[in-house]
Amino acid sequence: MKLRQKTLLIVGGALMSLTAVLYATSFAIVLNRYQQVEEQEMRLNVIRTLEALQNELETLQVTSTDYSAWDD
Repeated sequence: MKLRQKTLLIVGGALMSLTAVLYATSFAIVLNRYQQVEEQEMRLNVIRTLEALQNELETLQVTSTDYSAWDD
C-alpha cells in the first residue's frame, strides 16, 4: 500500500469516527431536550384538562342548585 493510500485511509477513518461521535452526541442532547419539552407540554395539557373539568363541575353544581329549588 502506498503512502498516499494509507494517509487517505487514516484521514478518512478519523473523519468518519469524529462524525459518528458528533452525531451520537448531538442526537443524545437533542433527544434529551425534546423529551423535556414534551414532558413539560404534557404537564401543561393535564393541568388545562383538570381546570376545564373543574369548571364544568362548578357549572353543573350551580345548575343543579338552581334547579333543586324547583324540585319541591
